[in-house]
Amino acid sequence: MLQLNNIQWATETGEKILNGVNLTVPDGKLTVITGPNGGGKTSLAKVIANTTSADFTQLNATVAGKKDMEEVIQKAKSTMAMYGKRTILFIDEVQKAPELFPELEKIVNKSRLENGNKNSNGMYILSGSNRQKLLENSK
Repeated sequence: MLQLNNIQWATETGEKILNGVNLTVPDGKLTVITGPNGGGKTSLAKVIANTTSADFTQLNATVAGKKDMEEVIQKAKSTMAMYGKRTILFIDEVQKAPELFPELEKIVNKSRLENGNKNSNGMYILSGSNRQKLLENSK
Protein backbone atom coordinates (compact mmCIF):
# COMPACT_ATOMS: atom_id res chain seq x y z
CA MET A 1 0.00 0.00 0.00
CA LEU A 2 1.16 3.48 -0.79
CA GLN A 3 0.21 6.24 1.62
CA LEU A 4 1.04 9.87 0.94
CA ASN A 5 0.03 12.66 3.30
CA ASN A 6 -0.12 16.42 2.88
CA ILE A 7 1.16 16.43 -0.70
CA GLN A 8 2.24 19.92 -1.75
CA TRP A 9 3.34 20.83 -5.25
CA ALA A 10 3.72 24.12 -7.07
CA THR A 11 4.95 25.33 -10.43
CA GLU A 12 8.29 27.07 -10.80
CA THR A 13 6.41 30.38 -10.59
CA GLY A 14 4.94 29.39 -7.22
CA GLU A 15 1.40 28.61 -8.41
CA LYS A 16 0.07 25.87 -6.12
CA ILE A 17 -1.08 22.84 -8.08
CA LEU A 18 -1.57 20.47 -5.16
CA ASN A 19 -2.11 21.62 -1.61
CA GLY A 20 -2.63 19.29 1.36
CA VAL A 21 -3.66 16.21 -0.63
CA ASN A 22 -3.81 12.88 1.21
CA LEU A 23 -3.90 9.67 -0.80
CA THR A 24 -3.92 5.94 -0.08
CA VAL A 25 -3.40 3.59 -3.02
CA PRO A 26 -3.97 -0.12 -2.23
CA ASP A 27 -1.64 -2.58 -3.94
CA GLY A 28 -3.21 -4.41 -6.85
CA LYS A 29 -6.31 -2.24 -7.11
CA LEU A 30 -7.42 0.21 -9.73
CA THR A 31 -7.48 3.70 -8.30
CA VAL A 32 -9.64 6.35 -9.91
CA ILE A 33 -8.67 9.97 -9.52
CA THR A 34 -11.56 12.21 -10.47
CA GLY A 35 -11.80 15.95 -10.81
CA PRO A 36 -12.44 18.76 -13.25
CA ASN A 37 -10.16 19.59 -16.16
CA GLY A 38 -7.07 21.29 -14.80
CA GLY A 39 -7.77 19.93 -11.32
CA GLY A 40 -4.33 18.32 -10.91
CA LYS A 41 -5.03 14.63 -11.66
CA THR A 42 -2.05 14.21 -13.98
CA SER A 43 0.13 16.32 -11.69
CA LEU A 44 -0.83 14.14 -8.74
CA ALA A 45 0.04 10.95 -10.64
CA LYS A 46 3.43 12.42 -11.62
CA VAL A 47 4.12 13.48 -8.03
CA ILE A 48 3.33 9.94 -6.89
CA ALA A 49 5.69 8.52 -9.51
CA ASN A 50 8.47 10.91 -8.49
CA THR A 51 7.90 10.39 -4.77
CA THR A 52 8.00 6.61 -5.09
CA SER A 53 10.73 6.51 -7.79
CA ALA A 54 8.32 4.55 -9.98
CA ASP A 55 8.34 4.46 -13.76
CA PHE A 56 5.52 6.60 -15.13
CA THR A 57 3.62 5.69 -18.29
CA GLN A 58 0.77 7.83 -19.55
CA LEU A 59 -1.79 6.66 -22.09
CA ASN A 60 -4.79 8.49 -23.47
CA ALA A 61 -7.95 6.36 -23.42
CA THR A 62 -9.23 7.92 -26.63
CA VAL A 63 -6.34 6.46 -28.62
CA ALA A 64 -5.01 3.58 -26.49
CA GLY A 65 -6.46 0.11 -26.56
CA LYS A 66 -6.31 -3.14 -24.65
CA LYS A 67 -3.08 -4.13 -26.42
CA ASP A 68 -1.36 -0.89 -25.33
CA MET A 69 -2.34 -1.51 -21.70
CA GLU A 70 -1.18 -5.13 -21.84
CA GLU A 71 2.20 -4.01 -23.23
CA VAL A 72 2.67 -1.52 -20.38
CA ILE A 73 1.78 -4.18 -17.81
CA GLN A 74 4.20 -6.68 -19.35
CA LYS A 75 6.94 -4.05 -19.27
CA ALA A 76 5.99 -3.28 -15.64
CA LYS A 77 6.41 -6.96 -14.75
CA SER A 78 9.86 -7.00 -16.31
CA THR A 79 10.88 -3.75 -14.62
CA MET A 80 9.72 -5.07 -11.25
CA ALA A 81 11.48 -8.41 -11.73
CA MET A 82 14.74 -6.92 -12.99
CA TYR A 83 15.03 -3.73 -10.94
CA GLY A 84 12.44 -3.96 -8.17
CA LYS A 85 10.90 -0.77 -9.52
CA ARG A 86 7.14 -0.15 -9.67
CA THR A 87 5.29 1.30 -12.64
CA ILE A 88 2.43 3.77 -12.58
CA LEU A 89 0.09 3.48 -15.54
CA PHE A 90 -1.91 6.68 -15.82
CA ILE A 91 -4.78 6.58 -18.30
CA ASP A 92 -6.11 10.01 -19.10
CA GLU A 93 -9.56 10.77 -20.53
CA VAL A 94 -10.91 7.40 -19.36
CA GLN A 95 -14.41 8.86 -19.12
CA LYS A 96 -14.38 9.26 -22.92
CA ALA A 97 -13.77 5.53 -23.43
CA PRO A 98 -15.70 3.78 -20.62
CA GLU A 99 -15.40 0.45 -22.43
CA LEU A 100 -11.69 0.40 -21.51
CA PHE A 101 -12.35 0.43 -17.78
CA PRO A 102 -13.68 -3.16 -17.54
CA GLU A 103 -10.93 -4.34 -19.91
CA LEU A 104 -8.23 -2.80 -17.74
CA GLU A 105 -9.82 -4.28 -14.63
CA LYS A 106 -9.70 -7.75 -16.27
CA ILE A 107 -6.04 -7.27 -17.24
CA VAL A 108 -5.08 -6.16 -13.72
CA ASN A 109 -7.04 -8.99 -12.07
CA LYS A 110 -5.52 -11.58 -14.42
CA SER A 111 -2.05 -10.25 -13.71
CA ARG A 112 -2.68 -10.34 -9.96
CA LEU A 113 -3.91 -13.95 -10.11
CA GLU A 114 -0.84 -14.96 -12.13
CA ASN A 115 1.30 -13.56 -9.33
CA GLY A 116 -0.38 -15.41 -6.46
CA ASN A 117 -2.81 -12.55 -5.82
CA LYS A 118 0.10 -10.24 -5.10
CA ASN A 119 0.63 -6.96 -6.90
CA SER A 120 4.15 -7.49 -8.12
CA ASN A 121 3.65 -5.21 -11.14
CA GLY A 122 3.07 -1.84 -9.47
CA MET A 123 0.11 0.50 -9.33
CA TYR A 124 -2.53 1.42 -11.83
CA ILE A 125 -4.06 4.88 -11.70
CA LEU A 126 -6.90 6.06 -13.89
CA SER A 127 -7.98 9.63 -14.46
CA GLY A 128 -11.42 10.87 -15.39
CA SER A 129 -13.74 13.74 -14.83
CA ASN A 130 -16.65 13.86 -12.38
CA ARG A 131 -18.71 11.22 -14.09
CA GLN A 132 -21.00 9.04 -11.98
CA LYS A 133 -20.75 6.19 -14.50
CA LEU A 134 -16.98 6.08 -14.07
CA LEU A 135 -17.30 5.93 -10.29
CA GLU A 136 -19.95 3.20 -10.47
CA ASN A 137 -17.65 1.13 -12.72
CA SER A 138 -14.84 1.38 -10.17
CA LYS A 139 -16.77 -0.49 -7.46
